[in-house]
Amino acid sequence: MQRKFEQVADAIRRKIVDGTYATGERLPNEDTLANEHQVARPTIRQALDQLRAEGRIVTRSSTGSFVTRPARLRRVSTDLSTPGPDRGWWLMMRQSGLEPVSKLTVQTAAAPPDVTDLLGLDHGASVLIRHRIQGVEGERPMQVTISYVPLDVVERIPVLTEDSTGHGGGIRRLEDAGFAPLSFEEIVGARRATTEEIDLGIAADETEPVLTATGITYAHDGRPVHVMLRTMSTRRMELGFKWDSVGQAPEAR
Repeated sequence: MQRKFEQVADAIRRKIVDGTYATGERLPNEDTLANEHQVARPTIRQALDQLRAEGRIVTRSSTGSFVTRPARLRRVSTDLSTPGPDRGWWLMMRQSGLEPVSKLTVQTAAAPPDVTDLLGLDHGASVLIRHRIQGVEGERPMQVTISYVPLDVVERIPVLTEDSTGHGGGIRRLEDAGFAPLSFEEIVGARRATTEEIDLGIAADETEPVLTATGITYAHDGRPVHVMLRTMSTRRMELGFKWDSVGQAPEAR
């Protein structure tokens, strides 16, 4: 179930996507938004924080928050952990009002040594591999995503071998199969593009770097149950990270 500020952020985001709030337009002030959505001002601030993290608004201390159009699509860290029908790539695309396309191949094969190390498997172990080339309808691909899942996990979640894993994707299926609560780790880097990535259009030439992200999903007992390797266009995508303070609020005086 979505938290209240996420519901408010969704409502404001929809108005940005459909043009109700145009690029460059100032949003209503916090009091007006709080009255409109029937929530407290701290909830509005959390919703605006989320939209800022996505690159949808900028806030100027003296004049308020303004709608901006991100030069790149921004995948925020909370896109993966936010409950709902879409997560990760699909949530980012839905929030951007874009029509995603994905070319998928599924096979069982030996995982690369670096992946077996992350999964705690023997080198040469076979895993389920889901390989996706992803982008926007009518445009060149902007990322390649490869998922690796141990076969004993697949036995508990056979839908992972199918083209569609249902709402919420593989992460939701892991939760449904009893691996929750899940935790996530992501290692971000950059490198030169390969010839294949240049041919796909993810990079223009060999001088253009690509973003890389290695994501590891852990089950409730700490076991790694899913590894995802993502390669992204630096011209068209960026990563954002959002987290809450773990400190306590100061006592009222």
